[in-house]
Amino acid sequence: GMLTEPAVLVAGLALFCYAALDVSFSNWLPALGKEILTASYLNADSDTVDASAQRLISVYAVSMILGRLAASQVPSLTEYGGWFIGIASLVVALLVAWMAWTRSAAVAWLLVFVVGLLTAPFFPTVVGITFAKYRPEVYGSVFGLIFAGALLGGATIPKTIGNLSQGSSVQRSMMLLSPLCLLLGALMLILGML
Repeated sequence: GMLTEPAVLVAGLALFCYAALDVSFSNWLPALGKEILTASYLNADSDTVDASAQRLISVYAVSMILGRLAASQVPSLTEYGGWFIGIASLVVALLVAWMAWTRSAAVAWLLVFVVGLLTAPFFPTVVGITFAKYRPEVYGSVFGLIFAGALLGGATIPKTIGNLSQGSSVQRSMMLLSPLCLLLGALMLILGML
């Protein structure tokens, strides 16, 4: 069946990596923001820090919306999407590493915004590239299988970040996402060649 198709397996692994990043951001950005804000503004009261940290998730959401709207205007994104995601994943890996070490709230907000813009087209582009390799009659099966990879990534990696943060910090634990971004980029280059 479709489960043994190389493009389905590679796309499922790619969505595992993407969802690991996206769900980790959605789950951990407020805690990350709180850690960075507390380090940036030593005398800030906790209510102000909490409110500002919560707004970081809104920054990410708005950048994702803007990124998806912009990507929807690119007519050949499916054709060159593997290359786009491959290169963007490398940049995102570097931005996440920077985010894991910054002590500046302003820098963190900018990094989160740029990561959201760059990663916004990843999910629909992976789906589009994968669908382009198959007949429409099997799209449901293909989507179900590759989405299972996304669910697995979104269920396991955010929990791992939480576990790692127990002995360190959320900020440092987010470094786990950088190698996943690099793996995503490599998988997308492979998917583009299949």
